[in-house]
Amino acid sequence: MSTMVCTTKGCQHKTLCSDCIVTHPKNHLAAILPLRDFDPSSYSVPKTIAKDLSIVRQRMTMLQNHLIQTREIRKSECKRLQKHIVNYFTDELDSFIKTVILQIEQFYNEKHTKIAEVTQNCEEHINKLNSILNGEVDDSRKFDFLLELQEKLLQIIVPTLTKQAEELSRSSISSDILVNQNFEKAIQVAIERAFVVSNILNTEKKPVVMDEPEYDSLTIFKVNLKNQQKNLDFYKSSIQPYLHQELLGKEYKVPQSSDFVPKTVPKESPQLNGLPFEIFISQQKHLNTIIQGHLDIVTAVCVLNLNQIASAGGEGVLKFWDIDSQMCLGTIDAHKGEIWCLCGISDDFNQDIAEKLVSGGNDRLIHIWNVQYMTLEFTLVGHLDIVKSLCYLRKFQYLCSGGGDYRIKIWNRDKCFYTIEDAHKKIVRTIIQLDDDNFASGGDCFIKIWSAFKGQLKYELAHGDDVYCLKELPNQMLASGGADRIIIIWNLRGGFKAHKLQAHNETITSLGFNKYLFSAGIDKTLRVWEIKDQPTLLKSIKVHTEQISCIAVNQYRELIITGSWDKRVRIVSLEYVIQRK
Repeated sequence: MSTMVCTTKGCQHKTLCSDCIVTHPKNHLAAILPLRDFDPSSYSVPKTIAKDLSIVRQRMTMLQNHLIQTREIRKSECKRLQKHIVNYFTDELDSFIKTVILQIEQFYNEKHTKIAEVTQNCEEHINKLNSILNGEVDDSRKFDFLLELQEKLLQIIVPTLTKQAEELSRSSISSDILVNQNFEKAIQVAIERAFVVSNILNTEKKPVVMDEPEYDSLTIFKVNLKNQQKNLDFYKSSIQPYLHQELLGKEYKVPQSSDFVPKTVPKESPQLNGLPFEIFISQQKHLNTIIQGHLDIVTAVCVLNLNQIASAGGEGVLKFWDIDSQMCLGTIDAHKGEIWCLCGISDDFNQDIAEKLVSGGNDRLIHIWNVQYMTLEFTLVGHLDIVKSLCYLRKFQYLCSGGGDYRIKIWNRDKCFYTIEDAHKKIVRTIIQLDDDNFASGGDCFIKIWSAFKGQLKYELAHGDDVYCLKELPNQMLASGGADRIIIIWNLRGGFKAHKLQAHNETITSLGFNKYLFSAGIDKTLRVWEIKDQPTLLKSIKVHTEQISCIAVNQYRELIITGSWDKRVRIVSLEYVIQRK
């Protein structure tokens, strides 16, 4: 039984019994310790490494599941693409198939005729033999005729027919193979001529844009394939934060008891970055950080969970960020042109974690992404102009979208449930959910309240100028901001203006709420309002060098996230904003 431990670096026999010590290297004897004196805390590092490896294994399992999932998605996309090709080139393919079938018929008819000739020849000679064999050979003349026929059959007719049969068989087989090869080549030529595969799939040239909304299905297929390589980069980067940096690139050293300081954390205390949630939040009270990575204006931001956000910009790119490390977790080429809006979709059990992210852009498309794997799940096509606003209606599990075609569309899964034509006289810039049964929209000088189930207009509120943003407030109140630089707080129970604030020096582009009302606009400032009784301005700070285009709020951590035309995302804590002089 092992009772001793050798702590010498590189020793091949760490655990020793009393007999093993005799044969153990003498220069190691000073490093041998009794097992009972061996510090239990030494197991902390192996346990940490084991935990790290377990996390890596779990990540690899997730990656494997992701690859299986994306494999099936790609297969289904190929099948959909096949249907698209078949439907689009039906006439040409039908004509081609008819020609091939005609050639096949001619080929087999020709072979059939030759086979029939040889078969008939054989039948004639067999009948002659049968007529002789059925009769009796009773004289020498019949016997001589039989010998002559037998000699002729054996020496001439049978070898000739056998040779014809072999040549016909060999010709049929070789010709049949040749037909198959020609058939394959003909298909390739026909499809390449009709579909121009080399120009659409193998080059960077953009496909010809058709007038129908379905024009972008091939581009979607290309984007899906392109994003898979970036998904692998995401998994590589996502594993890194879970590894203990102090153990990487350094030799293993058994810690001494004096080096080990235990940390007692209650099991029920929620953890964030290895710290109790309350301690971590207290350390984040003065958070003020800038995230850079976009190459064009930042047009939309969205909170995904406690630690992550998503941002979108003018280059058509979606980026996923870790709030604490400011590390980019993944990048997706999501749209052609600007992305104007983002919306998170969570399940009913955990409404604080977005499982899906919805994006709408200049290409008139709405993409729905899987947040965990950063993959495209499906695309909604129907708007005739840019998609400017998105909102998730939780009760009905509907997605609501508004755009430059002045329409509001309500989507049920992957289909348009109904469309509100001419919802506004200008671009539908903002849509928000009010309660379980209603939603509000704005774009022109009116705010409209709609029934979420039937899409019926309930009533209108006149803001006075173009409405750019809306935000639901407690106690059935609503805030609106727009081109007139004014924030109006509405009482929805009575449908009247409760307060009117001269809020900004330029157009108000976005609103947010968490205990306080946040507003931002073209004047580059973020403003905080107390709205309990008489609304008052608490703080106004300049957080960007160009106009602010969007606001998102991390409710639990009290963080305000803004995106701007200066190509940056800024994250500031509410405490930092309030206490800043």
